[in-house]
Order: sequence, then structure tokens, then C-alpha cells
Amino acid sequence: PNFTKLYFHWLDGIHDWCVSRQLWWGHQLPVYFCKNKPEEIPISKSQFPNKEEKFVVNIEKPAACPFCKQCEMEQSSDVLDTWFSSALWPFAALAPKDQKRFYPSSVLVTARDIINLWVGRMIFSGIEFTAQVPFPAVFIHPTVLTKQGKRMSKSLGTGIDPVELIKRYGADATRFGIIWQMMGGQDIHWDEAAVIAGKKFVNKIWNASRFVIEHNTVFTASPGATIPVVKKFVRTKKMVEDCLKKYQLGQALHLLYDFFWHEYCDVYIEEAKKNPEGRTARALMAVLRDSLKLLHPFMPFVTEAIYQKLPQKKGRLLLVESW
Repeated sequence: PNFTKLYFHWLDGIHDWCVSRQLWWGHQLPVYFCKNKPEEIPISKSQFPNKEEKFVVNIEKPAACPFCKQCEMEQSSDVLDTWFSSALWPFAALAPKDQKRFYPSSVLVTARDIINLWVGRMIFSGIEFTAQVPFPAVFIHPTVLTKQGKRMSKSLGTGIDPVELIKRYGADATRFGIIWQMMGGQDIHWDEAAVIAGKKFVNKIWNASRFVIEHNTVFTASPGATIPVVKKFVRTKKMVEDCLKKYQLGQALHLLYDFFWHEYCDVYIEEAKKNPEGRTARALMAVLRDSLKLLHPFMPFVTEAIYQKLPQKKGRLLLVESW
């Protein structure tokens, strides 16, 4: 809602803009010119009142020039303006059969600096050409700044290379570190400590899962909703789903982290170690399986690797499971 004013400010003052550019990339204009000069075309001068270039606008290249009846028409070398092309993206990038299935889409995820350049233009182009709004929701994601709150700059050496973070801590830890810091503000003051915390969390998930899998012959009974660890998981799941519906990704990850580390591991696994035949111990496998499903969007690699080691997974990828 805080970006509504910015969005409408541009639309309210909208004016024509040049939709062509002299670039070497982009959508080439669907404009075809006659190669012959007007005075060389043996037809009435009335068809060329000012001896201007004669052209045809058409999606397909004309089979024959309608003016000179001789030449093979030449397509304009200009391309559509970058943002004009981008405005057509939600529907123009889809084949006709795919438009019926995938248009309109569910949500657009973008940065705040292109709300007027891209978001607004996609919406009015979608309405104009398809009579449908291209997406019902727009999620404006945060901008990652330096720890001091400045824009990252490659030339100043203040940028962060995610590939280096992945090499050092792993892809899941890097994803964790970014999402962990998305707590509602529009800017993230980058802190590598969050990635380090993500690496520790990956290790925690792996070790806890290994313990539960190794003791699966003991933990056999189906859990009931009255078992404390199950009740706690169900409440956490509901809160996570509520956060995701509101695109509160950081809050959702914090909830999962607190449940898995401080409840599932610190409380219930420790209780199971003391009483392997107890109700809590018998519920650990089922709660682990569903916890992996909730964690998967945030940390896909470690959760998929563990899921493939679970008994009774029926050969499916966690990637395609529902929760």
C-alpha cells in the first residue's frame, strides 16, 4: 500500500513516449519498407504525395511489396523501447495455448525503482490488449544495502558476490541469510552473520534428521494431534502459512527456525532420547517429514537431500510435494 501513491502519480500524468530505439537488441519493429525510391516506382504519383518512404506495419513480412510490386521488403532495424517490450511481457512471452493457462499470473515480484517503468506499464498494457489485469498482487521486495546503509557498488568494492558466499557457506545458508533479514522494512543492511547462522542451522537440520532416521525402527507409531510436539507443529504451520499469504517471508523463516531448533530439537528430541518408547519419540518422524516440507522453499538443497533418505517417501521429490 505504501507504493500506491508512486504508482498512480505516474499514471495520472502519463504522456506519449517514443517506443523505438536504435539498439542492437530487442524486439525488432514489425515495420517493412519498400527498397525502391518513390520516383523509381512506375505508378501514380498520387500514391506518394510527398515522396516519403512507403512502409507496411504487419506482424508477418509481406510476401511481395504492395508499392513497387518488385522488391523484397526490408524490415526496420529499429527495436521497440526496452520498457515498451517489457510492458508486453506477461502475455507476449506466452504461446497462445499457454496464455489460457498462465495468464493472468498470480503475483509480480519486483523492486521499487521500476514501479512506473515496468509495473504500471505491464498493468495498463495487459488491460488494453487482453482486457485482464496481468496479476492481482505486486510484491515489492527489499533492496540489499551495505551494512552502513549505502547502495552496493561494484566500482567502489562495496558489493557482495553471492557466489563467494555460496562457496564459503553453501547455497542454503546464503538463501537463509538473505530471507532472514527480510523483516518488513524496504531495505536490508547486509549482515554476513545471518549467513553464518544459516550454515549452523543447516548443520542442525542435518544432525537432527540423522538421529530421527537412525531411530526410525523405534519411532513407528502414527502421531496424534494431542501429542505436544504435533500440536506445536500444527500451530507453527498455520502461522507460517499466514505469513506466506502476506509475503512476510522473513517472519515465516523465523517461525520455522524457532520451532525446529528450540522446540523440535531442544525439547522434543531431547525428551525422546530419555524415553525412546514415549509418545513424543513416536511422533518425531512424521513431524520431521512435514517440517522438511515447510523448510524446503527456504532451504531446498539440504531438505531435498534429507527427504530422499526418509523411509516411505514413495520415490517422490520433495520439490513436488504439497503440505
